Amino acid sequence: MSERTELKGNLNTKQNELNSCVNEAAFLNAKIEKIKELIKDFKILKSDLKMLKKELDQMAKKEFTYWIGNRRNKYQDIIGNDLSNSSLHSYIGNVDDNLDELNNELMRLENELHSMEGMIGSIKSAINWIATKLENIVN
Repeated sequence: MSERTELKGNLNTKQNELNSCVNEAAFLNAKIEKIKELIKDFKILKSDLKMLKKELDQMAKKEFTYWIGNRRNKYQDIIGNDLSNSSLHSYIGNVDDNLDELNNELMRLENELHSMEGMIGSIKSAINWIATKLENIVN
């Protein structure tokens, strides 16, 4: 086999490898974008839930001069303790846990994408890991 034929074969092999990497990168980027959208939606949900909790807390503390007696106290206890401090607090915690998991999956996919970049990609992955851990702490 001539050197030219061998080089053409090597070129085709490398071109196929490149195409495969480009396709994999496009697939990962599509997944990354979907997860970023989910993270944005979860942040909005968490913000809305926190606002609702704050409004419920204020409602539970509100005094009604025309409403007295045992039913008023039960109402305030149900809103303050059961709904706001227990159920809604747990729900916000669950949303937060899911947000952390989405952040971790985003980091994993981005690091998989960075792994295609060699040494610079490994540095990007390390930075990405630190940034994700900070995001989860602040979250």
